[in-house]
Order: sequence, then C-alpha cells, then structure tokens
Amino acid sequence: MLRNFTPRFEQDLAELVDDGVIYQTLDDQHYAAV
Repeated sequence: MLRNFTPRFEQDLAELVDDGVIYQTLDDQHYAAV
C-alpha cells in the first residue's frame, strides 16, 4: 500500500480518508478525489 511514500504521507492520506476528503479505491492501492 503506497510503499513509495513516506509513513508521514500515508498518515496524512489516512486522515483525509477519515475526513471524507478522498476515498480509497477497491484495490486499496490508489486514491482519488471524491
């Protein structure tokens, strides 16, 4: 899962997902704007 990014970046993405700003696609590998 997003192995090319830093843990900090992954944490920021996770927070955005939690806030509903972006969502994870079904393959759990890519992020897309809502």
